Amino acid sequence: INSYTGFGGGNSFPNESNKFITTTNGGLNWIRRPMNFPGVSRIGVFFLNSYTGFAAGSGGTIIRTYDGGNNWTQLIVPVNNYLNAIKFFDENRGIVAGYDGLILITSNGGNSWQVSTSNTANSLFGLSISGQNEAFVSGDAGTVLYTNDRGIIWVHRDAGLPYTLKSIFFADINTG
Repeated sequence: INSYTGFGGGNSFPNESNKFITTTNGGLNWIRRPMNFPGVSRIGVFFLNSYTGFAAGSGGTIIRTYDGGNNWTQLIVPVNNYLNAIKFFDENRGIVAGYDGLILITSNGGNSWQVSTSNTANSLFGLSISGQNEAFVSGDAGTVLYTNDRGIIWVHRDAGLPYTLKSIFFADINTG
């Protein structure tokens, strides 16, 4: 968000699920904050600003906050796959990547989600927004997918590796 404010989530704090952490001093101190969804593990966390954020995780769960993570609302999602990463292009258009090649897209700020065809059964873990319309996802067996239309159509890119790619980052569509 800025050099002082940050957010994180997961299920290894230790051996517990459903954890969310925040910092307002550049990561010097982190505060664990409760999320009211017992038994759901969070993996992907993304904030548009200091107040509006999203988290995605197990059981096809996507949640949204408008107050910096104090209160969360569960969104309706058409799947129950494990969701690993969530990112937004802007306040309306976002992408989620998950197990079994699942990609979800939204065009209304997460109020509804549609399945986008990835043409892979490999689980997807990493997600990077690299421009106004471009994004990359990565996953099992060296899977790398690219879109230039905010997630509607995905094209395979050969990473040349047979390994699981847990994360991916592109500064722009050419530099990653």
